[in-house]
Amino acid sequence: SSGINAEYGVGIEQATALGEKFRDLKEEERKVDLIITSCMKRTLMTTEHVFGAVPPCPVIVSTLPIENGDGNCNYGTPLSEISAQFPGYDFSLVTEEEWWTTEESHEHLLERCQAFRDFLLARPEKRIAVVSHGRFLTVFTG
Repeated sequence: SSGINAEYGVGIEQATALGEKFRDLKEEERKVDLIITSCMKRTLMTTEHVFGAVPPCPVIVSTLPIENGDGNCNYGTPLSEISAQFPGYDFSLVTEEEWWTTEESHEHLLERCQAFRDFLLARPEKRIAVVSHGRFLTVFTG
């Protein structure tokens, strides 16, 4: 629908503006050891717009920081298709072809947030950029 296309255009504009702000930072402020991104296509595209076609560090794709909700834009793209579109990213944590959920309880969302927190804390990298979604990050940062 035209509403989805309009949201898509706004998202690209926002990601492009964020990328410009990121590139305007001092070199030391731009140092990132790892990028973790949701496996939703829009976050993968945001990662590319912000960090460039060849990111400065490894990119791990995860189902943990996906959006919470059941809107049309919250259905995913099959793993075989999305991983082919972003071949330089590490999709090894995405273990199912159809990895998205259509409904999620608040309790499950809280469990997912805790699992993501545990995942981040267990990483050896110190400067990790997370590319995720508004509702997920609101609950995650609580």
